[in-house]
Amino acid sequence: MRLLPDAFVAVALLAGALASCRAPVDRGPTVFAASSLSGVLDPAAARWSEAGHPPPRFTFDATSRLARQIEDGAPADIVVSADVAWMDVLVEHGRVDPATRRDLLSNRMVLVVPAHQRCPAQFAGLDEPRFVRIGVGGETVPVGRYARQVLASAGKLDALSPRLVPLPSARALLTAVDSGELDAALLYQTDARRGHALTICTVFEGAEAPVILYQAAVTVDVHDRAEATSLLDHLGGNEAWVGYEGLGFVRP
Repeated sequence: MRLLPDAFVAVALLAGALASCRAPVDRGPTVFAASSLSGVLDPAAARWSEAGHPPPRFTFDATSRLARQIEDGAPADIVVSADVAWMDVLVEHGRVDPATRRDLLSNRMVLVVPAHQRCPAQFAGLDEPRFVRIGVGGETVPVGRYARQVLASAGKLDALSPRLVPLPSARALLTAVDSGELDAALLYQTDARRGHALTICTVFEGAEAPVILYQAAVTVDVHDRAEATSLLDHLGGNEAWVGYEGLGFVRP
């Protein structure tokens, strides 16, 4: 039997109605995290998924850029910041739930050189002529601010400023020094441990070292609060910490 044109329309409308009644596909939380956490949070998140949760989706970038994207309405459920100041901004602007804010990880700054380069006799030796290109993060990037704090504490910031090469993220900084494009760099201890062709010369600790604290929180636009909170609890749990400590992170 041939269908009349009106019948075609009715069938199409019925199909559309049935499609709209289908249950939405579950998705895991979207996590915006500092670039220095690339490859760090993933294993713990994978174990959380193995317990029956939908896999989370990660976006890794400089904290400053991620914070601006969240302020502009980017669909993130969780944010992990490498800088308390940027988390303060997100709280003040009403973009994250302050009740969910927590300290997640801590880190240290280190001075590194490529494998072919000799370490300076001491940190002050960075003013030797052979150290022409010293890598740091950009001024708005947490790893860059921490590097400048280290240099300022040593009284070397003004003298070394002409030699500083600012890069946009911790990941970019590691790539540049690992490839030998820089004569030295100030970066996170955890990133330095992942470098394949560099030497750690100095680990900055003590009262004059910057306090490097990664904080996490659930955003106000969270898609599924229960799932996001569950993932955040897991990322901060003892099981996840076994992996973090192996990478050089320290407890807050």
